[in-house]
Amino acid sequence: MNKDHPPIPISDDWYKMDKWKLDDAISLLLNVDPHQCGLKRESDDKFNATFKLALKVARSAENDSLEVITETKVADLRVDLAIVEPRKFIKWARSKGYEIPDKLTYLLQQEKNTSLNGGALERLRNIEYWKSLEGKAVKAINEYPKWSERLNREPKMSDLDDWLNVKSMSDNIREADVLRKVLTEAYNLKN
Repeated sequence: MNKDHPPIPISDDWYKMDKWKLDDAISLLLNVDPHQCGLKRESDDKFNATFKLALKVARSAENDSLEVITETKVADLRVDLAIVEPRKFIKWARSKGYEIPDKLTYLLQQEKNTSLNGGALERLRNIEYWKSLEGKAVKAINEYPKWSERLNREPKMSDLDDWLNVKSMSDNIREADVLRKVLTEAYNLKN
C-alpha cells in the first residue's frame, strides 16, 4: 500500500454478509478492508505482526470459544476455509479484549426487524453519522464501568466530560453532550 495515499474506506458490503472468511474477519477487526489487507501486511510490519497474532489467537480458539464453519472449496486442490458468522466473531473478539471498530459494534447491535416506522429506522441505520454516534454510545456504555471503578469515588459530570474527551469518543461538544446523557440514563447518574 502506498503510504502517500489514505486507505480506501471499508465497503459497507462487508457488513451485510452472512459469513466471513476468518482472514477477512481479522482484517475487519483491525479496521482494514480485506481487499487491502495483503498490501497493508506487505508494507506495514507492525500491522502484519498484529494481523498474524490475531489470526493465531482466532485459529487456536476454532470450535472452542470461537464457532467456525469449515467449508471445502474444490478447484484443482481441496482447500479448507475457516468461515465465521460476523456477529458471533465480533462477540468472540470482544470477549478476548480486542477493541471493536465502531462499524463492527454497530453490526452487533443491529436489530433483525427494521420495518418499524415505515422504513425510517432502516434509513436511519444506513446513515454513516448515525452509525458512528451509535457505535460511540455503545463503546461508552461498555467502558464506563471500568473507568468509574478506577475513580474510587462517585464521578462528577466534569469527570465524565474529561473522560469522554480523553477517550476521543466525541468529536464535538454536542456529541459529548449526547454521550453524557446516554451514560446518565444508562447508569442512573446524578446531574
